[in-house]
Amino acid sequence: MIFLKPEEHHWMDSLNIKKLFKAFPEETIRFVGGCVRNALLGFEVSDIDLATQLKPNEVKKCLENAGIKYLTTGIKHGTITAVIEKNTFEITSLRSDFNTDGRHAEVIFKSNWEVDAQRRDFTINALYANFKGQVFDPTGKGLKDLRPVKISFVGNPENRIREDYLRIIRYFRFLSCYGTKDSVNPETLSVIKANLEGLSRLSPERLWMELKNLLSANSVFHALYLMESTGVLKYILPELKGVSGLKKLEDLERSNTISVDPLLRIMTLIHRDIKKVNTLCDRLRMSSKETKRLQLWSTSQYEIQKDMLNIDIMNFIYKEGHQVFFDRCTYDITSQDEYNKYHDLKLLIKSSQKIKIPIFPVKGRDLKSIGITPGPQMGLMLNALETIWIESGFESTRENLLQFAKGLEY
Repeated sequence: MIFLKPEEHHWMDSLNIKKLFKAFPEETIRFVGGCVRNALLGFEVSDIDLATQLKPNEVKKCLENAGIKYLTTGIKHGTITAVIEKNTFEITSLRSDFNTDGRHAEVIFKSNWEVDAQRRDFTINALYANFKGQVFDPTGKGLKDLRPVKISFVGNPENRIREDYLRIIRYFRFLSCYGTKDSVNPETLSVIKANLEGLSRLSPERLWMELKNLLSANSVFHALYLMESTGVLKYILPELKGVSGLKKLEDLERSNTISVDPLLRIMTLIHRDIKKVNTLCDRLRMSSKETKRLQLWSTSQYEIQKDMLNIDIMNFIYKEGHQVFFDRCTYDITSQDEYNKYHDLKLLIKSSQKIKIPIFPVKGRDLKSIGITPGPQMGLMLNALETIWIESGFESTRENLLQFAKGLEY
Protein backbone atom coordinates (compact mmCIF):
# COMPACT_ATOMS: atom_id res chain seq x y z
CA MET A 1 0.00 0.00 0.00
CA ILE A 2 1.43 3.37 -1.07
CA PHE A 3 0.78 6.60 0.84
CA LEU A 4 1.48 10.27 0.20
CA LYS A 5 1.96 12.05 3.51
CA PRO A 6 -0.24 15.18 3.50
CA GLU A 7 2.12 16.94 5.91
CA GLU A 8 4.88 16.63 3.30
CA HIS A 9 2.70 17.97 0.47
CA HIS A 10 1.29 21.42 1.22
CA TRP A 11 -1.27 21.18 -1.59
CA MET A 12 -2.89 18.19 0.16
CA ASP A 13 -2.95 19.83 3.57
CA SER A 14 -4.22 23.33 2.76
CA LEU A 15 -7.27 24.83 4.42
CA ASN A 16 -8.98 25.08 1.03
CA ILE A 17 -8.53 21.36 0.35
CA LYS A 18 -9.77 20.48 3.84
CA LYS A 19 -12.86 22.60 3.25
CA LEU A 20 -13.45 20.96 -0.12
CA PHE A 21 -13.15 17.37 1.10
CA LYS A 22 -15.33 18.15 4.12
CA ALA A 23 -18.10 19.19 1.71
CA PHE A 24 -18.37 15.64 0.31
CA PRO A 25 -19.43 12.37 1.91
CA GLU A 26 -16.36 10.48 3.11
CA GLU A 27 -14.42 8.54 0.45
CA THR A 28 -16.57 9.83 -2.43
CA ILE A 29 -13.90 12.22 -3.73
CA ARG A 30 -10.22 11.67 -4.52
CA PHE A 31 -7.25 13.46 -6.01
CA VAL A 32 -6.57 12.22 -9.52
CA GLY A 33 -4.06 12.41 -12.36
CA GLY A 34 -1.24 14.93 -12.52
CA CYS A 35 -1.15 16.01 -8.88
CA VAL A 36 -0.83 12.38 -7.68
CA ARG A 37 1.66 11.47 -10.41
CA ASN A 38 3.89 14.50 -9.82
CA ALA A 39 3.84 14.08 -6.04
CA LEU A 40 4.95 10.46 -6.34
CA LEU A 41 7.73 11.49 -8.71
CA GLY A 42 8.84 14.36 -6.49
CA PHE A 43 7.85 16.99 -9.04
CA GLU A 44 6.08 20.28 -8.37
CA VAL A 45 2.28 20.14 -8.22
CA SER A 46 0.53 23.09 -9.83
CA ASP A 47 -2.99 21.96 -10.77
CA ILE A 48 -5.17 19.92 -8.43
CA ASP A 49 -7.84 17.82 -10.13
CA LEU A 50 -10.33 15.63 -8.33
CA ALA A 51 -12.69 12.80 -9.22
CA THR A 52 -15.90 11.91 -7.43
CA GLN A 53 -18.48 9.16 -7.35
CA LEU A 54 -21.21 11.79 -7.18
CA LYS A 55 -23.03 13.01 -10.27
CA PRO A 56 -22.70 16.69 -11.31
CA ASN A 57 -26.00 17.79 -9.72
CA GLU A 58 -25.00 16.10 -6.46
CA VAL A 59 -21.62 17.83 -6.61
CA LYS A 60 -23.37 21.20 -6.97
CA LYS A 61 -25.53 20.50 -3.89
CA CYS A 62 -22.47 19.54 -1.80
CA LEU A 63 -20.68 22.75 -2.78
CA GLU A 64 -23.76 24.90 -2.18
CA ASN A 65 -24.30 23.38 1.28
CA ALA A 66 -20.67 24.13 2.15
CA GLY A 67 -20.92 27.70 0.84
CA ILE A 68 -18.37 27.05 -1.92
CA LYS A 69 -18.76 28.91 -5.22
CA TYR A 70 -18.50 26.96 -8.46
CA LEU A 71 -18.52 27.20 -12.26
CA THR A 72 -20.40 24.81 -14.55
CA THR A 73 -18.64 25.44 -17.87
CA GLY A 74 -17.57 21.78 -18.11
CA ILE A 75 -20.73 20.20 -16.76
CA LYS A 76 -21.58 18.55 -20.10
CA HIS A 77 -18.62 16.24 -19.52
CA GLY A 78 -19.17 16.01 -15.79
CA THR A 79 -16.78 18.70 -14.58
CA ILE A 80 -17.67 21.30 -11.95
CA THR A 81 -15.01 23.87 -11.03
CA ALA A 82 -14.98 24.78 -7.34
CA VAL A 83 -13.67 28.26 -6.52
CA ILE A 84 -12.24 28.91 -3.06
CA GLU A 85 -10.36 32.16 -2.36
CA LYS A 86 -9.45 32.57 -6.06
CA ASN A 87 -8.14 28.99 -6.21
CA THR A 88 -9.89 26.65 -8.64
CA PHE A 89 -10.34 22.90 -8.38
CA GLU A 90 -11.83 20.82 -11.20
CA ILE A 91 -14.09 18.07 -9.85
CA THR A 92 -15.14 15.49 -12.43
CA SER A 93 -17.74 12.78 -11.89
CA LEU A 94 -16.58 9.23 -12.59
CA ARG A 95 -17.63 8.31 -16.10
CA SER A 96 -17.14 6.17 -19.16
CA ASP A 97 -16.97 7.46 -22.73
CA PHE A 98 -19.02 6.29 -25.68
CA ASN A 99 -19.72 7.48 -29.23
CA THR A 100 -16.17 8.80 -29.51
CA ASP A 101 -15.20 10.26 -32.90
CA GLY A 102 -11.57 11.14 -32.33
CA ARG A 103 -12.43 14.65 -31.10
CA HIS A 104 -15.41 14.46 -28.77
CA ALA A 105 -17.13 11.85 -26.64
CA GLU A 106 -20.49 11.44 -25.01
CA VAL A 107 -20.28 10.31 -21.40
CA ILE A 108 -22.19 8.09 -18.99
CA PHE A 109 -21.71 8.84 -15.30
CA LYS A 110 -20.61 5.91 -13.15
CA SER A 111 -19.69 5.36 -9.53
CA ASN A 112 -16.92 2.84 -10.17
CA TRP A 113 -13.28 3.96 -9.87
CA GLU A 114 -12.03 1.09 -12.08
CA VAL A 115 -14.38 2.04 -14.92
CA ASP A 116 -13.25 5.67 -14.71
CA ALA A 117 -9.58 4.64 -14.80
CA GLN A 118 -10.11 2.63 -18.00
CA ARG A 119 -11.16 5.75 -19.95
CA ARG A 120 -8.04 7.72 -19.05
CA ASP A 121 -5.13 8.11 -21.46
CA PHE A 122 -1.96 6.90 -19.70
CA THR A 123 -1.47 4.55 -16.77
CA ILE A 124 0.49 7.18 -14.84
CA ASN A 125 -2.54 9.49 -15.22
CA ALA A 126 -4.92 6.89 -13.79
CA LEU A 127 -3.70 7.19 -10.20
CA TYR A 128 -5.96 8.40 -7.39
CA ALA A 129 -5.38 9.38 -3.76
CA ASN A 130 -7.78 10.00 -0.90
CA PHE A 131 -7.61 12.78 1.67
CA LYS A 132 -5.38 10.66 3.96
CA GLY A 133 -2.89 10.15 1.10
CA GLN A 134 -3.59 6.51 0.27
CA VAL A 135 -2.81 5.94 -3.41
CA PHE A 136 -5.07 3.82 -5.61
CA ASP A 137 -4.00 2.26 -8.89
CA PRO A 138 -7.14 0.78 -10.54
CA THR A 139 -5.35 -0.26 -13.75
CA GLY A 140 -2.71 -2.12 -11.74
CA LYS A 141 0.03 -0.62 -13.94
CA GLY A 142 0.31 3.07 -13.03
CA LEU A 143 2.65 2.70 -10.06
CA LYS A 144 4.82 0.20 -11.91
CA ASP A 145 5.11 2.58 -14.88
CA LEU A 146 6.34 5.38 -12.62
CA ARG A 147 9.71 3.83 -11.78
CA PRO A 148 11.33 3.93 -14.23
CA VAL A 149 8.79 6.07 -16.05
CA LYS A 150 7.07 4.42 -18.99
CA ILE A 151 4.47 6.27 -21.03
CA SER A 152 1.90 3.53 -21.53
CA PHE A 153 -1.65 3.92 -22.75
CA VAL A 154 -4.37 2.47 -20.59
CA GLY A 155 -5.47 -0.74 -22.28
CA ASN A 156 -5.25 -0.90 -26.08
CA PRO A 157 -3.20 2.05 -27.44
CA GLU A 158 -5.12 2.18 -30.71
CA ASN A 159 -8.46 2.35 -28.90
CA ARG A 160 -7.24 5.17 -26.66
CA ILE A 161 -5.86 7.12 -29.63
CA ARG A 162 -9.00 6.72 -31.73
CA GLU A 163 -11.09 8.04 -28.85
CA ASP A 164 -9.15 11.32 -29.07
CA TYR A 165 -6.36 11.80 -31.60
CA LEU A 166 -4.91 14.62 -29.52
CA ARG A 167 -3.46 11.85 -27.37
CA ILE A 168 -0.81 11.36 -30.06
CA ILE A 169 0.64 14.78 -29.24
CA ARG A 170 0.06 14.24 -25.51
CA TYR A 171 2.09 11.02 -25.73
CA PHE A 172 5.14 12.95 -26.92
CA ARG A 173 4.55 15.72 -24.39
CA PHE A 174 4.53 13.22 -21.53
CA LEU A 175 7.60 11.59 -23.02
CA SER A 176 9.43 14.94 -23.00
CA CYS A 177 8.31 15.80 -19.45
CA TYR A 178 8.73 12.45 -17.72
CA GLY A 179 10.33 9.89 -19.99
CA THR A 180 13.74 8.82 -21.24
CA LYS A 181 14.91 6.88 -24.28
CA ASP A 182 13.98 3.70 -22.42
CA SER A 183 10.41 4.94 -21.94
CA VAL A 184 9.54 4.43 -25.60
CA ASN A 185 7.61 1.39 -26.73
CA PRO A 186 8.28 0.68 -30.46
CA GLU A 187 4.85 -0.93 -30.80
CA THR A 188 3.20 2.25 -29.51
CA LEU A 189 5.12 4.30 -32.09
CA SER A 190 3.87 1.94 -34.81
CA VAL A 191 0.28 2.46 -33.67
CA ILE A 192 0.80 6.23 -33.68
CA LYS A 193 2.27 6.12 -37.18
CA ALA A 194 -0.73 4.14 -38.41
CA ASN A 195 -3.18 6.74 -37.04
CA LEU A 196 -1.63 10.01 -38.23
CA GLU A 197 -4.56 10.97 -40.40
CA GLY A 198 -6.74 11.22 -37.31
CA LEU A 199 -4.88 14.40 -36.39
CA SER A 200 -6.73 16.16 -39.21
CA ARG A 201 -9.95 15.80 -37.18
CA LEU A 202 -8.66 17.97 -34.36
CA SER A 203 -9.61 21.63 -34.08
CA PRO A 204 -6.69 24.00 -34.78
CA GLU A 205 -7.07 25.54 -31.32
CA ARG A 206 -6.74 22.21 -29.49
CA LEU A 207 -3.83 21.15 -31.67
CA TRP A 208 -1.89 24.40 -31.16
CA MET A 209 -2.57 24.40 -27.41
CA GLU A 210 -1.23 20.86 -27.02
CA LEU A 211 1.72 21.53 -29.34
CA LYS A 212 2.54 24.68 -27.36
CA ASN A 213 2.39 22.69 -24.12
CA LEU A 214 4.80 20.18 -25.63
CA LEU A 215 7.17 22.94 -26.76
CA SER A 216 7.10 24.42 -23.24
CA ALA A 217 8.66 21.32 -21.66
CA ASN A 218 12.23 21.60 -20.41
CA SER A 219 13.72 19.15 -22.89
CA VAL A 220 11.89 18.23 -26.09
CA PHE A 221 14.56 17.27 -28.61
CA HIS A 222 14.25 13.52 -28.18
CA ALA A 223 10.44 13.67 -28.30
CA LEU A 224 10.47 15.82 -31.44
CA TYR A 225 13.09 13.58 -33.02
CA LEU A 226 10.69 10.67 -32.56
CA MET A 227 7.83 12.80 -33.86
CA GLU A 228 9.89 13.52 -36.96
CA SER A 229 10.86 9.89 -37.48
CA THR A 230 7.23 8.70 -37.14
CA GLY A 231 5.93 11.41 -39.48
CA VAL A 232 3.86 13.14 -36.79
CA LEU A 233 5.83 16.38 -36.90
CA LYS A 234 5.71 16.73 -40.68
CA TYR A 235 1.98 16.02 -40.57
CA ILE A 236 1.19 18.84 -38.15
CA LEU A 237 4.02 21.12 -39.39
CA PRO A 238 4.26 20.79 -43.18
CA GLU A 239 6.65 23.79 -43.05
CA LEU A 240 9.16 21.63 -41.13
CA LYS A 241 12.83 22.21 -41.90
CA GLY A 242 14.18 19.69 -39.40
CA VAL A 243 14.85 19.22 -35.69
CA SER A 244 18.66 19.49 -35.60
CA GLY A 245 18.57 23.18 -34.62
CA LEU A 246 16.46 22.34 -31.61
CA LYS A 247 19.34 20.50 -29.95
CA LYS A 248 21.51 23.65 -30.18
CA LEU A 249 18.65 25.73 -28.84
CA GLU A 250 18.39 23.45 -25.80
CA ASP A 251 22.15 23.92 -25.25
CA LEU A 252 21.48 27.66 -25.03
CA GLU A 253 18.64 27.05 -22.59
CA ARG A 254 20.79 24.88 -20.36
CA SER A 255 23.53 27.54 -20.35
CA ASN A 256 20.92 30.10 -19.15
CA THR A 257 21.56 32.26 -22.23
CA ILE A 258 17.85 32.09 -23.05
CA SER A 259 14.66 30.78 -21.44
CA VAL A 260 12.37 28.07 -22.77
CA ASP A 261 10.09 29.70 -25.35
CA PRO A 262 7.65 27.74 -27.57
CA LEU A 263 7.81 30.30 -30.38
CA LEU A 264 11.62 30.25 -30.44
CA ARG A 265 11.44 26.49 -30.72
CA ILE A 266 8.97 26.79 -33.60
CA MET A 267 11.44 29.11 -35.34
CA THR A 268 14.21 26.52 -35.16
CA LEU A 269 11.92 23.95 -36.80
CA ILE A 270 10.76 25.95 -39.83
CA HIS A 271 12.20 28.07 -42.64
CA ARG A 272 12.34 31.85 -42.28
CA ASP A 273 9.80 32.35 -45.03
CA ILE A 274 6.86 34.76 -44.68
CA LYS A 275 4.53 32.70 -46.89
CA LYS A 276 5.14 29.57 -44.84
CA VAL A 277 4.84 31.52 -41.60
CA ASN A 278 1.50 33.00 -42.64
CA THR A 279 0.22 29.57 -43.65
CA LEU A 280 1.34 28.10 -40.31
CA CYS A 281 -0.22 30.88 -38.22
CA ASP A 282 -3.49 30.69 -40.14
CA ARG A 283 -3.70 26.91 -39.96
CA LEU A 284 -3.09 26.74 -36.20
CA ARG A 285 -5.08 29.92 -35.56
CA MET A 286 -2.34 31.44 -33.48
CA SER A 287 -3.04 34.60 -31.52
CA SER A 288 -2.40 37.97 -33.15
CA LYS A 289 0.57 38.49 -30.81
CA GLU A 290 2.14 35.14 -31.73
CA THR A 291 1.48 35.73 -35.43
CA LYS A 292 3.01 39.21 -35.39
CA ARG A 293 6.18 37.97 -33.69
CA LEU A 294 6.69 35.19 -36.24
CA GLN A 295 5.94 37.55 -39.12
CA LEU A 296 8.45 40.16 -37.92
CA TRP A 297 11.07 37.45 -37.49
CA SER A 298 10.48 36.08 -40.99
CA THR A 299 10.49 39.48 -42.75
CA SER A 300 13.44 41.04 -40.90
CA GLN A 301 15.70 42.76 -43.45
CA TYR A 302 18.89 43.28 -41.46
CA GLU A 303 21.71 40.74 -41.52
CA ILE A 304 23.19 39.34 -38.33
CA GLN A 305 26.97 39.45 -38.29
CA LYS A 306 29.08 37.88 -35.57
CA ASP A 307 31.36 40.96 -35.44
CA MET A 308 28.57 43.55 -35.22
CA LEU A 309 29.51 46.71 -33.36
CA ASN A 310 27.26 48.15 -30.68
CA ILE A 311 26.18 50.92 -33.06
CA ASP A 312 25.11 48.28 -35.61
CA ILE A 313 23.16 46.41 -32.95
CA MET A 314 21.54 49.67 -31.83
CA ASN A 315 20.58 50.49 -35.42
CA PHE A 316 18.98 47.05 -35.85
CA ILE A 317 17.10 47.30 -32.57
CA TYR A 318 15.90 50.84 -33.30
CA LYS A 319 14.48 49.82 -36.66
CA GLU A 320 13.09 46.38 -35.80
CA GLY A 321 13.05 46.03 -32.02
CA HIS A 322 14.80 44.01 -29.30
CA GLN A 323 12.58 40.99 -29.82
CA VAL A 324 13.33 40.67 -33.54
CA PHE A 325 17.07 41.03 -32.92
CA PHE A 326 16.92 38.38 -30.20
CA ASP A 327 14.88 36.02 -32.37
CA ARG A 328 17.17 36.50 -35.37
CA CYS A 329 20.33 35.92 -33.31
CA THR A 330 18.87 32.80 -31.73
CA TYR A 331 17.77 31.46 -35.10
CA ASP A 332 21.21 32.11 -36.59
CA ILE A 333 22.89 30.37 -33.66
CA THR A 334 20.83 27.24 -34.19
CA SER A 335 21.70 27.30 -37.89
CA GLN A 336 25.48 27.39 -37.38
CA ASP A 337 27.92 24.50 -37.45
CA GLU A 338 31.02 26.55 -36.59
CA TYR A 339 31.58 26.79 -32.83
CA ASN A 340 33.31 30.20 -33.05
CA LYS A 341 30.37 31.85 -34.77
CA TYR A 342 28.03 30.06 -32.41
CA HIS A 343 29.95 31.51 -29.45
CA ASP A 344 30.10 35.02 -30.94
CA LEU A 345 26.37 35.07 -31.58
CA LYS A 346 25.77 34.18 -27.92
CA LEU A 347 27.85 37.23 -27.00
CA LEU A 348 25.74 39.36 -29.35
CA ILE A 349 22.60 38.36 -27.48
CA LYS A 350 24.19 39.35 -24.17
CA SER A 351 25.40 42.67 -25.63
CA SER A 352 21.96 43.51 -27.01
CA GLN A 353 20.33 43.01 -23.61
CA LYS A 354 22.27 46.02 -22.28
CA ILE A 355 21.24 48.36 -25.12
CA LYS A 356 18.42 50.82 -24.59
CA ILE A 357 16.45 51.92 -27.62
CA PRO A 358 17.25 55.62 -28.24
CA ILE A 359 14.37 58.07 -28.63
CA PHE A 360 14.32 60.37 -31.64
CA PRO A 361 14.59 63.83 -30.02
CA VAL A 362 12.56 65.88 -32.54
CA LYS A 363 8.76 66.07 -32.48
CA GLY A 364 6.27 67.73 -34.78
CA ARG A 365 5.75 70.53 -32.30
CA ASP A 366 9.46 71.32 -32.51
CA LEU A 367 9.24 71.80 -36.27
CA LYS A 368 6.08 73.86 -35.84
CA SER A 369 7.99 76.15 -33.48
CA ILE A 370 10.44 77.00 -36.30
CA GLY A 371 7.70 77.77 -38.80
CA ILE A 372 7.05 74.46 -40.55
CA THR A 373 3.34 73.90 -41.16
CA PRO A 374 1.82 70.54 -40.14
CA GLY A 375 1.15 68.27 -43.10
CA PRO A 376 3.08 66.26 -45.73
CA GLN A 377 6.01 68.69 -45.63
CA MET A 378 6.44 68.19 -41.89
CA GLY A 379 6.35 64.40 -42.33
CA LEU A 380 9.09 64.54 -44.97
CA MET A 381 11.16 66.77 -42.75
CA LEU A 382 10.85 64.45 -39.77
CA ASN A 383 11.91 61.47 -41.88
CA ALA A 384 14.93 63.35 -43.21
CA LEU A 385 16.00 64.45 -39.74
CA GLU A 386 15.57 60.94 -38.37
CA THR A 387 17.86 59.60 -41.12
CA ILE A 388 20.49 62.19 -40.25
CA TRP A 389 20.17 61.35 -36.56
CA ILE A 390 20.59 57.60 -37.20
CA GLU A 391 23.61 58.16 -39.48
CA SER A 392 25.20 60.27 -36.74
CA GLY A 393 25.12 57.21 -34.50
CA PHE A 394 22.10 58.62 -32.64
CA GLU A 395 24.30 61.43 -31.31
CA SER A 396 22.89 64.54 -33.04
CA THR A 397 21.07 66.67 -30.49
CA ARG A 398 17.63 68.17 -30.85
CA GLU A 399 19.17 71.62 -31.20
CA ASN A 400 21.57 70.51 -33.97
CA LEU A 401 18.78 68.78 -35.87
CA LEU A 402 16.47 71.82 -35.67
CA GLN A 403 19.28 74.05 -36.82
CA PHE A 404 19.81 71.74 -39.79
CA ALA A 405 16.07 71.73 -40.49
CA LYS A 406 16.05 75.48 -40.96
CA GLY A 407 18.41 75.04 -43.90
CA LEU A 408 16.37 72.32 -45.63
CA GLU A 409 13.78 73.22 -48.30
CA TYR A 410 10.82 71.07 -49.32
